[in-house]
Amino acid sequence: MKNSGQIKDYPDVLDVNQACSLLSVCDKTLYKLIREGALPAIKIGRKYRIAKCHIAQLMQISDHPA
Repeated sequence: MKNSGQIKDYPDVLDVNQACSLLSVCDKTLYKLIREGALPAIKIGRKYRIAKCHIAQLMQISDHPA
């Protein structure tokens, strides 16, 4: 996964659109990552919020596969 922007330019808590932009994935892929537990997220009402630190961890894992 390649990021489409600098992670430091994003807020500490991202919405789905921001996370998709940062990870360069579509929203269906992001929801799948959340559903499978690969990307921790909090649901507030009907919307998900993702901590930037979790995005950074996912990016590190994808850059260094086992």
